[in-house]
Amino acid sequence: MFFRFPGRFGSDGSGFLKRPRSLGDLPENAPAAGNATYILNILNFERNWSMKTFFKTLALLLSLLLLGGLLLLPGLKKEYEGIYEKTIRLHVLANSDSEEDQKLKLQVRDQVLAYVSPYLEDCPSKEESARILKELLPGIEETAREVLRKEGAGEEVSVALSEEFYPTRTYGELSFPAGDYTSLRIFLGSGEGQNWWCVVFPPLCLDSSKVRAEEKKAGYTEEETALLAGKDGSSKVRFFFLDLAAKLRRLFD
Repeated sequence: MFFRFPGRFGSDGSGFLKRPRSLGDLPENAPAAGNATYILNILNFERNWSMKTFFKTLALLLSLLLLGGLLLLPGLKKEYEGIYEKTIRLHVLANSDSEEDQKLKLQVRDQVLAYVSPYLEDCPSKEESARILKELLPGIEETAREVLRKEGAGEEVSVALSEEFYPTRTYGELSFPAGDYTSLRIFLGSGEGQNWWCVVFPPLCLDSSKVRAEEKKAGYTEEETALLAGKDGSSKVRFFFLDLAAKLRRLFD
């Protein structure tokens, strides 16, 4: 890289000098204007060099972090398998973020929970709950439609029970790790608004005072309960890597 300065100086008299290394490289025969330009080029070079070093270091750290997450991911997912296999989530997705659509979402939530709760109250397992919910899908859809009809809303309603990938989410005092969950999803209209969610099995959507008893009934181990409650000191680090994987998955999907 070369710099052009006014005047004729330099070993070949071309007026070009090689990349400045320090102020000590300043030619003795350079005119005053050349001195100022030369100094500015040195400062700019050092600033640009510092920025390049910073971004290279940052890129290296991010690459190492990503590599570490990818290496740890299989083990982390296996550790949380028990939670994934014992949990059914309920998501109600509003048509939009407008105040009216968000109110409708909550009304649908209340009526759907009132409809399904008696059927799920004494379910001994996730498998039994999933079977019942599958049978109730037409009734759940009709319940949601009835709410919209009463409110004069004309949006379509669709309901599905499927496996879905979710990032880490907190419900009450429990944090559910990112991963694939069985999910009952209720779409109102386009379903592009903010969603409301809870855990329908074990039935944590009900009285929060029952959470501990319901955890036990669902068959969570002591270790799994500690992970959900964040009592394991390393949970935040593990959740971070699971969330990182979730964001990468969303990026490439």
